[in-house]
Amino acid sequence: MSENEHFSIRGAGVEDVSGLVPLYVDFLRSYNHSADAKQISDFLHRIFTEPGVVFFLAEDSRSRIVGFAACILSYSSVSQAFALNINDMFVEAACRRRGVATALCDVIEAYAGTNRFVKLFLAADPGAEPAMKLYLKAGFTVEPFVSMMKKLSE
Repeated sequence: MSENEHFSIRGAGVEDVSGLVPLYVDFLRSYNHSADAKQISDFLHRIFTEPGVVFFLAEDSRSRIVGFAACILSYSSVSQAFALNINDMFVEAACRRRGVATALCDVIEAYAGTNRFVKLFLAADPGAEPAMKLYLKAGFTVEPFVSMMKKLSE
């Protein structure tokens, strides 16, 4: 666990779902998506039981969840070793620019190192300047690949 005078970072589990739902609502709304608390709760219960999901929470001094990072297990064919993909990261607006996201990145990197993962991956909107600055400062590099997606259902 990484600690700061204002918050701490720890792994999350099913027992954290109810405390995480309100922040997850804000996360989805930040992407202009609808946010149904029951649907989110069901989704979080499901992903917390998946073996390839690693979830970290940032809590304030009152144990209120103020940020999270969700990662999924991946691999590098070139390195022939496991990697970790940072799928989502979010910090509530009132707690931004206080080092919460940096601490989440640090804990993810430490977790990856402890588990002998060779790479961290993520996708970010290049127009999201604060996120890009965070990731570049954390040592990520912009790679010359095109991100593609095919929707299978809504």
